[in-house]
Amino acid sequence: PSDRLLLSILIATGMRLDEAALLTWEQYQTDKEGLRYFDLSSGAIVKNDEFSARTVAIPDCLDIPQLATEGRLFNFKLDADGKSSKDASRHLNERYLHKIRYDEADNRKVVHSLRHNLIGFMANLSPQPPSEEMDWVTGHGMEGNIKQSERRRSYRQDISVRKKYEIVNRIKHPWLIQ
Repeated sequence: PSDRLLLSILIATGMRLDEAALLTWEQYQTDKEGLRYFDLSSGAIVKNDEFSARTVAIPDCLDIPQLATEGRLFNFKLDADGKSSKDASRHLNERYLHKIRYDEADNRKVVHSLRHNLIGFMANLSPQPPSEEMDWVTGHGMEGNIKQSERRRSYRQDISVRKKYEIVNRIKHPWLIQ
């Protein structure tokens, strides 16, 4: 169940593996509209760029069983940097993703592929969300047409959880149905 939850979070939210593997129950939030999200904006160990510190909308199809009220959601070992992606990646790849590879030489299917799947799902929506909104959903460096100085100036003006929720909720995930 824990592995399924982590894989489901990765495919439905587009979070990086380390962001999801290090989630705490304190980061699991509900806004005043009742929308669920993970708050990576403060105290979270995220990728070393300013776009990673964000709110991550949780779509309706993703069931997060409230098993605790504090502490980490997942118990992967922490490395010297306080991250757990190495342990989580090894575990998930060996247990699940390597089994769906074509052969030993096929290295295309890894845990990070789930993040790229969500990006592809968003790109296939009609109408397609603007690229900067897709970047906000995934915490990408926002390489769009906006100049770097403008992105930095407006960085803390993250799009709302509502807008991210509307985007990720348009994506169908029939494999998440219990």
